[in-house]
Amino acid sequence: MVFSFRNLLNEDNDLNIQKSNTTEPIVVVDIGCRWGFAEQFLSKKCQSVFKIFGFDPDEAECARLQASYSHLPDGYVTCVPIGLAACSGQRNLYLTKEPACSSLYPPIQHLAEKYPALDCISLQKIVTTRVTTLDLWAREKKLQTIDYIKIDTQGSELEILKGGGSLIDTTRCIDIEVEFNPIYEGQTLFGETDTYLRSKGFILWRLSNLVHYSLGGEQFVMPDKNSVCFDTNVRLETEAYGGQLFWADARYIHRNVLAQHSPDSTVRQRDLKLFEALNMIDVVDHMNRVQASI
Repeated sequence: MVFSFRNLLNEDNDLNIQKSNTTEPIVVVDIGCRWGFAEQFLSKKCQSVFKIFGFDPDEAECARLQASYSHLPDGYVTCVPIGLAACSGQRNLYLTKEPACSSLYPPIQHLAEKYPALDCISLQKIVTTRVTTLDLWAREKKLQTIDYIKIDTQGSELEILKGGGSLIDTTRCIDIEVEFNPIYEGQTLFGETDTYLRSKGFILWRLSNLVHYSLGGEQFVMPDKNSVCFDTNVRLETEAYGGQLFWADARYIHRNVLAQHSPDSTVRQRDLKLFEALNMIDVVDHMNRVQASI
């Protein structure tokens, strides 16, 4: 249930981080940042270029996180102790056995009772929390763009994106947890999220970390293997186990990133730095091939 970034940034790589002619920071927003976030942006090479904001409605957790980043330059990482939603106001926050699985939506209790892997969503307490929208918060901070969003909020991802308004149009890459079957009552599912993001100009780049759960937690080895193919020359096969697909991590990229034509544009240089920092060398290669073909 918890989307955790791997520290993919290699300090020895030449990421061209300081080759841009823009002075505006590349803005990273991590929504659902409990226990630490955005590790790949914490390199010294990134600190003069990026600005990071993390959101979690738990004030104590935000204070702990902020203290853990005290060794970084002032203002580089800001932890914001507030929930995000489609509109501002007061909302119920459903606190679960695993704090990172808490949600603005009530967990489906029979899943917690019948699926051992989902015991983490067992409801412990309901509290009231203040929420705002991503758009309103950005206006208060006088932010006009958000370049990268990671969002993992246990079912409220789509309504948070909708609360971003036109700000989402400025985003270049979105990492988002998507559900194929509901874990929380009233939550949106992959089809709705995918339709919305495509309407905003995003293209699904990759699905990863596909998670299946079985009633009773029984592990059945399936007779057919699972395969993943990359172009025509790589086919990876693994053992497949029984269970229903519930969720995965999805990466979306704005179509403008993949079809840029100006080699000297500030926008292109910002995009290159962002995807290099994300270690998305396939996207960087795509951008360079498109540019070279002009």
